[in-house]
Amino acid sequence: SVGQGAPDQGLLGRLDAIVALTATADDAAAVAGAAPAAGKAPAARHGQAVVERIREALAEGDVTLAMDIVEAEGAGVKDADFLLAAAETYSEASEWSQAAQKFAAAAADADGKEAERALLKAAEIRLRKLGDPAGAASLLDDYLARFPAGAYRDEALFLAAAVQTKLGDLSEARGYYESYLAIAPDGAQAVRAHVALAQILALKLGDCKAAAAHVAALEGKATGPAVDTEIAKVEAACRPPEEQYPW
Repeated sequence: SVGQGAPDQGLLGRLDAIVALTATADDAAAVAGAAPAAGKAPAARHGQAVVERIREALAEGDVTLAMDIVEAEGAGVKDADFLLAAAETYSEASEWSQAAQKFAAAAADADGKEAERALLKAAEIRLRKLGDPAGAASLLDDYLARFPAGAYRDEALFLAAAVQTKLGDLSEARGYYESYLAIAPDGAQAVRAHVALAQILALKLGDCKAAAAHVAALEGKATGPAVDTEIAKVEAACRPPEEQYPW
């Protein structure tokens, strides 16, 4: 019954943390009879304090506390820093739909690399966690239009190629892979892009000559067994009929 047994210290700690967020620096100053601190407006200082509490909770691995803070403070908030912290919290909790929404909302309010990264995270979650390639495609279209010379344009192009492959538009996928290689020929995903292009060209479009150029581009590069297996399939498909069927 109420009042019996030891209190749940973990729950009390989380409640104390949430209650503490309602006090701003100006509140404390008013109680002490002092003037408000100079600098940011009270609401901005309060918002910064909330974000810091969320990030502290995540750094300590307390996703439950971070979620409690987000849900207690998040109604109607459009500040990019808070939205990013909320998106990270939902990601840690595997609440993927909420995470994608918050990253997209943060991108709309943020600028520069922060906005770029948020849009890409939202698109990646849509594709890889929610199985929504159409939603990912819309976000990537937004990225490529908004940031034509973006810092993460190569990542956006590679992800867009994967999205179009999922959607079954191999012509679009080919274009995105080729655009990726044009700006990042030695990029982190260059091997995967060459393999994907060789597969599309040889296995789907029947263009073995174009596929051979991408196979040749892999010579001397560290690939691994999985890539070697995929290239072997391309090479087998492109052998002359008399070599494929010697009987």
